[in-house]
Amino acid sequence: MSVLQEQHSRWAEARARLSPPRVIHRKERVVVPLPQPSEGTEFAPFNFLARPSARAIIKLVGLKHGIDPADILSPSRAKKAVAARDEAMWLVYSHCEKSLPQVGAIFHRDHTTVLHSLRKRSGQQRRPSGGKKIDIASQKRNHTNGDRQLNEAVA
Repeated sequence: MSVLQEQHSRWAEARARLSPPRVIHRKERVVVPLPQPSEGTEFAPFNFLARPSARAIIKLVGLKHGIDPADILSPSRAKKAVAARDEAMWLVYSHCEKSLPQVGAIFHRDHTTVLHSLRKRSGQQRRPSGGKKIDIASQKRNHTNGDRQLNEAVA
């Protein structure tokens, strides 16, 4: 063994003696199932007087869309998962009174992604019943052309 190798092994032994062992603490994920109604009774599993939790909203949106809540939180770009995620982000933002960075932390995303999702959702609500996007520039052009034609007809 060369001098350099001996020195390296002595340093490694000293490092092992002096530095404490590395312990990685991981949080265990505890999943609490929703309470199930007993036979013949109907009840709401939530206190409707209290503000809903983000976890409960994510579970309900998953049930509505027929996907697992883990898929809503996953990085999946499947159309079904994206639609459910957008709805869940909107509900968490509006009902839990969380800020954009807080909602982003819940969904493991950046706050700008949440902002895009909210803008996308509000844009869907403003569309006419036909589902077509309104092109404001073409409306202005048609309006000015119509005015010009009207003025020419009157003159």
